[in-house]
Amino acid sequence: MIVTKTLPNGIRLVYEHLPYLRSCSLGVWVANGSRHETPETEGISHFIEHMLFKGTENRSAREIAEHMDDIGGYINAFTARECTCFYTKTLDSHLEEAMDILSDMVSHPRLASDDLALEKDVVAEEIRMYEDTPEELVQETLNSLCFPLHSIGKNILGTEESLASFTADSIRDYMHRHYAAGNIVVAIAGNFDPAAIAELTAQYFSHYPHTDSFLPCWKPPVYHTGVQTKYKEIEQAHLAFSFPGLPARDTDIYALLTASNILGGGMSSRLFQSIREEKGLAYSVYTYPTAHRDSGYTGIYAGCNPTHAAQVEELVVQEIETLRQRGVTDKELRRTKEQMKSSFILSEESTYSRMSQIGKQTVVYGNVRDENELLKQIDAITCDDVNRVIETLFCFSDMGKAYVLPEPK
Repeated sequence: MIVTKTLPNGIRLVYEHLPYLRSCSLGVWVANGSRHETPETEGISHFIEHMLFKGTENRSAREIAEHMDDIGGYINAFTARECTCFYTKTLDSHLEEAMDILSDMVSHPRLASDDLALEKDVVAEEIRMYEDTPEELVQETLNSLCFPLHSIGKNILGTEESLASFTADSIRDYMHRHYAAGNIVVAIAGNFDPAAIAELTAQYFSHYPHTDSFLPCWKPPVYHTGVQTKYKEIEQAHLAFSFPGLPARDTDIYALLTASNILGGGMSSRLFQSIREEKGLAYSVYTYPTAHRDSGYTGIYAGCNPTHAAQVEELVVQEIETLRQRGVTDKELRRTKEQMKSSFILSEESTYSRMSQIGKQTVVYGNVRDENELLKQIDAITCDDVNRVIETLFCFSDMGKAYVLPEPK
């Protein structure tokens, strides 16, 4: 059973007791991501994630790492467009030590000037590495093409120019507003004493000052189309195409996920069979639906020899047109529904996955969806549902195109 409570200072606690396990995953989730940034603070959420590992008023960066190694635990973090998460996975006997470390990192970051300078170099290298990964670059280019007028279309890493402007004062000011108690969720999944977990969490997080949630930039982004091309010193052509999507909790989201899976979700998908198996034109071809709280798009990716790029694009268009004209088959629907249910259930068989599910849903959407209801929704999908979504969303007039191509010779 998933339980949600609110501490006196406004921090929310969500937990799932799994007594048959010997591990525990803990996450501190913040309702802040790159979509909450302004042009002046672009990339600051990701940079804060880095800086919180550089030491606190009580621990050095080395001490944080060594303490986690001492208890055989794992600690990491990530920044997304709508949230940031700092998390640990430990034996159940070490949950309190993990909670002590994470609360210290989020509450008392050191933000020393020498650490800032060093970490700016590290993140700058991360930005350059990203630029040298064409598969990721073309998808990021497509994202900015879809939402050019909104912060959700910006790169999570920011730019080297924005990175250079960050100071300890600007970071503290940003954290004061965005890392408000009302924006924080502590999520726990695994083996622990459920009768004592709320008191334990309050022990380490009640000192956090009571502040209301602060969520700017919730204006929904508007989907755009267009064409954008970048050239790099590479051998392959990287193609990415987009169609409008749906918010993550739209009533048709599972019908859209079904359509996306049938089109390019696996080895039996239409694009994989047509472009790779039958024609041998690409090693990698797939769809990747992207769903946010209030928006989304469906992306299609293929990497191929530049001489095959036009043919691959033509085949993508042909497969979508066939879907629009003939619809999906009963066999495809049954297979995809089983794949979706299997993927969801198997992904839930670890404390980290379960912590991630309940943490993200609480911090982004405000509540956790019942997994049995989710499985019922998947079972209830019909061919008519999928075909209606395809006809509505997969319109070629709404198709965006992004290319990362070899430098012209």
